[in-house]
Amino acid sequence: MILVFLKYGMYRDLVILLYVSFDLAKCIGFYLFKVIWYLGM
Repeated sequence: MILVFLKYGMYRDLVILLYVSFDLAKCIGFYLFKVIWYLGM
């Protein structure tokens, strides 16, 4: 039972990490896009 909970906890942490990193990548990508767009003008 404890092992299952541990595995679930690790899986949940991985999902949160993936979600946060994806959100961060989105923000960085949007910022870079804005910078490139401004430089293009």
